[in-house]
Amino acid sequence: MYPSISNYINSIMNPHQNLLTLKNIDYVREDTSTNRPQIFVGNFSVVFKVKNTHNNKYYAIKCFCKNEDNRMNRYLYLTEFMKKFNSRYFTMFEYLNNELIVFSKYKKAETYPVLLMDWIEGQTLGSYISLACNQRYEIINNLVIQLENLHKFLKTNNIIHGDLCHDNIIVSNKNNLILVDYDDIYIKSLNYYPPKGLGKSAYQHPERSRLSFSFQIDHFSILVIKISLLAILYIPGLYKKYNTSENIIFDKNDFINPKNSNLIKDIRSVNNEQLNYLLNELEIMLSKW
Repeated sequence: MYPSISNYINSIMNPHQNLLTLKNIDYVREDTSTNRPQIFVGNFSVVFKVKNTHNNKYYAIKCFCKNEDNRMNRYLYLTEFMKKFNSRYFTMFEYLNNELIVFSKYKKAETYPVLLMDWIEGQTLGSYISLACNQRYEIINNLVIQLENLHKFLKTNNIIHGDLCHDNIIVSNKNNLILVDYDDIYIKSLNYYPPKGLGKSAYQHPERSRLSFSFQIDHFSILVIKISLLAILYIPGLYKKYNTSENIIFDKNDFINPKNSNLIKDIRSVNNEQLNYLLNELEIMLSKW
């Protein structure tokens, strides 16, 4: 059994003793009034913001709360593949096996893997959107164009991210899109080590299965995000009405029964040519997979 988040917190709070190869690492505090680490909780993982006190650079350390067969092999193959690119869409990462000593509640010490990544200064797409509901057309349209360029890059380089959503796309301080969370990435060299996840249901075709690896996966997710952005631009109130913190505005029920979706009806009411075109494309994708 993998450690709990609280076990990982206790371990990271003593980095000099519990990190085996990473040196000069200190964790970043939640605020000045507490020693609690700044953490970001995901699906079966927790990410800590840390600082190298030697070079003053910030990094993210991702710890896993669930065992996954072939995780190490997947990340080793992915590391080699990513060396081909100097892409602004991905951040540096390194898989470190048996790196972190963690004590269980029974005081037994074991070592666990971590993923070391460059820290990206910015905010998640979800946080960015929550602040951008009333922004100018140029800002939202720029995001849509960037999403289209991202999609072209992934397809051209035969990469399927597999879990594109509001939490896994960072809008950097320079307003560039950067992808995080590489657990569900699929590339040809990982054919024998397919991802286990299915992505967040608010961004995935309801017929997606663990055996379906095609560019349609990311195409569908990006289409959902594009429609969401443009819909919020024309009707900012949609965000407050339909956002659940697990989505932007769509949820899986909109995909299962699009003809009876109140959200899709609300978006159609705008009668915008671009939105209608994208909704038609979404409904065609939902009718066949």
